[in-house]
Amino acid sequence: METAVSPMQTSTARAAKGSILRGGASAHPVEPPASKIPRIHPKRHQLRAPSPIKVLGAFAFSCIFNLVITSFADTTTETIFLGGELSRKEARKLGTLDTTKAFERLAQLNEADEKTLLLSPFLHYHKLKGTSRYSIDADSRKSPWRITFQWENAEMKDVQLVKIEDTH
Repeated sequence: METAVSPMQTSTARAAKGSILRGGASAHPVEPPASKIPRIHPKRHQLRAPSPIKVLGAFAFSCIFNLVITSFADTTTETIFLGGELSRKEARKLGTLDTTKAFERLAQLNEADEKTLLLSPFLHYHKLKGTSRYSIDADSRKSPWRITFQWENAEMKDVQLVKIEDTH
């Protein structure tokens, strides 16, 4: 379906508009649909990236409300929180961790205060013995991965994904 071109437009604008309508190349790149982006399974030492909608939702939320997470102890945790792509080495290091679930848990941490964490039994929020750090489950209760952090003035700092050796 062609649209009318006003006499004020130049011939190059008409050509560009015609190529866009015919499906040709345009000056503005078109994002591929989400179904075309490959998803790789984390159990095979590769990354399954969170959906762009989740990333956009976390970004929009962080723009409206105050952030609770102020710093990260490592770049891998920060990359997962921001919805970025992990390198092969990072993905291999994480092994069986469900990165989508970890992304969701980090987003929940970013919205929560200590009272909310205490009232959410599925997170298994607790203080680690002998330290000033706290922990929640990163994936599930059976998973060896935990998210640890420190509280400082109602803000979380040094947030980190940790693999525990002894699960009690």
